[in-house]
Amino acid sequence: MERVGFQSTKPRLWVRSVKPSIRELFNVAALKAAGYSVRWGFSLDFVPLMWTKPPRWKRTNKSANFDLIVEPFDQGSEEFVFHHLPGCYEVDRATIQRIAEGSTRQALSDFENVTNLEDIARMFTWAERQPIKRFGLENYVQSHLAWGLTLLHLGEREKGHALVAKACELHRFDSADRLLSKAIADADSAPART
Repeated sequence: MERVGFQSTKPRLWVRSVKPSIRELFNVAALKAAGYSVRWGFSLDFVPLMWTKPPRWKRTNKSANFDLIVEPFDQGSEEFVFHHLPGCYEVDRATIQRIAEGSTRQALSDFENVTNLEDIARMFTWAERQPIKRFGLENYVQSHLAWGLTLLHLGEREKGHALVAKACELHRFDSADRLLSKAIADADSAPART
């Protein structure tokens, strides 16, 4: 991933910042039973990380965290899943190479298709419509909040506020939290942008 401008910020996590307010993330996530699933997505600078105590901003590559996740395993695909436990069962290099090339190609294609906040909003709509075999948007803590704040930035006030309220209800965010209140106020007062 470094060859295409990503920075390794944690083990198995790479981040690239080439678009205003949007960071691209690529991750090899650990699963149960020594499994791993490749996923990618976006971190939005204007969305506070609400599941930490206290909530905090994530406006650097080091602090970036998923707001929108594309994980093919969630839709039932095991194309980018592998199991590896040294000494027990080890994945061969050809499998790792196939997964690395395929997942990188798909992630980079998705990243190329997102250049602004309108594209992010479209990606959320796409993610919501995907068939769910494992986790959907509601299972990812940041998703509805990020989608709502994105829509507020785009001037879609009614749906944006409804999604923020849904996030607060689903994940028990304190709607009066200082950072969340600031994020909402900033998004509400922002001129509609893309």
